[in-house]
Amino acid sequence: MNFKFYRYFIRFLIFNFRFITFYNRNRAVAEYCVKLKNLQLNDSQGYKYECNIHSQRGYNFLDNHPSEISQKVINDPEKWLKDNDNSCSERNTNAIAYLKNFTRNPIPNRIIIESSGI
Repeated sequence: MNFKFYRYFIRFLIFNFRFITFYNRNRAVAEYCVKLKNLQLNDSQGYKYECNIHSQRGYNFLDNHPSEISQKVINDPEKWLKDNDNSCSERNTNAIAYLKNFTRNPIPNRIIIESSGI
């Protein structure tokens, strides 16, 4: 099994900060969000994710605060990458709140195993 197997079934909450540019991490996160979006378009049963690129934050803030305070995030990471579209919206970015919407299925209907290098 490789990462593709886990990516299909595990729910992802990906986040980063627009102004944290070390190693182009902000762009790498947005590019990965676009990949997940395209995978989900081809298979709506898998690749469930939420991408939050915080527009006005840096490190050291309580993103997972128990009061679930909404945060300002980039609306569309793909548009942000292509057109530098910085339009934002307020969203609850609390990871626990996001994951509460899902129930793990221990016996899935479908398994994807991608062998590479074999």
